[in-house]
Amino acid sequence: MGYMRDLLYFTPPDKSKANRRLFLDAMNRKDDTIKVVGRMIAKREQLGKDIVAGYLSAGNWNSGEPMNVLESGSVYRYYRFAAWKLGQDRKFVKTGTLVDRKICDDPNIVNYSLKELGKVDKRTSQWQSAAAMMGNIEYLENPPYKFQVTKQVIKDWTLHQNAQEKFGRKIRWDLEKDDTILELEKSFLNMIRTGNFVMEPRDSERFCYLNILGDMTPEEGKKRWSSLEGHEENRIIESEKAKRQVIAGERPTSMDHRIQQACGLLQIYRGQKLDVNMRVIDKTWELYDGYAKLAKDFKERLTAREKQ
Repeated sequence: MGYMRDLLYFTPPDKSKANRRLFLDAMNRKDDTIKVVGRMIAKREQLGKDIVAGYLSAGNWNSGEPMNVLESGSVYRYYRFAAWKLGQDRKFVKTGTLVDRKICDDPNIVNYSLKELGKVDKRTSQWQSAAAMMGNIEYLENPPYKFQVTKQVIKDWTLHQNAQEKFGRKIRWDLEKDDTILELEKSFLNMIRTGNFVMEPRDSERFCYLNILGDMTPEEGKKRWSSLEGHEENRIIESEKAKRQVIAGERPTSMDHRIQQACGLLQIYRGQKLDVNMRVIDKTWELYDGYAKLAKDFKERLTAREKQ
């Protein structure tokens, strides 16, 4: 049926890696990733609002203009940390759920060790990532997955810059696809086939999918990732609430993009009408509706085949 070949088309770029690359560009007055994202925006390619926030902030940083971090907590933390570290008084423009989100506002954290930074804001690793991208090379024992991503991006970004200097020319470096959403797409099609949702519990970004579509309990999620309480909403509480709403035939009210994504897929699995907040989902996955149509078609075809 060719469904697997279509998944990459619907999969957005990896916002975590893209925004780290954009931040490194801004801090080092480079523009490789800034230009890549700028071209994608000009062509109206799928990006997601968080990458747009990273792009706007990277451009604002060296111009001295207010930082348009939009609704991205990670982008805000990166540039907030940089401004404190460099002694710059910068204005930050926030939108949506980020406006009222409780985030550390203590400039003294720039003097913290990586281990101490890991205890700030419900133990998110984003402050640690900001410090590492600003030059902190401390060894961190048992680093969180997202911090490992940061270290790899720093390595890749540095190798890319060195290669360009060595060969004396620009080298194309496109954005990578979001492997979490790609795995979600595959796992959900497999759930339609088998009735079981299986996805590696690699990091906290996956909890909403594992809880709403799978069998991960709130207790297990909290034990694995205390940072779940510090996202757009408390994901431990809101995931359970949203799942109950879908089962009751109600529209999920959560303002968290991953919760809305998971709820829409649960609606498809249960044979319900897709009724989710696409504006919230667009934060990271602009072609979600296209994938939803593919999954629904896959389910209908599989059901028709089983009846033959």
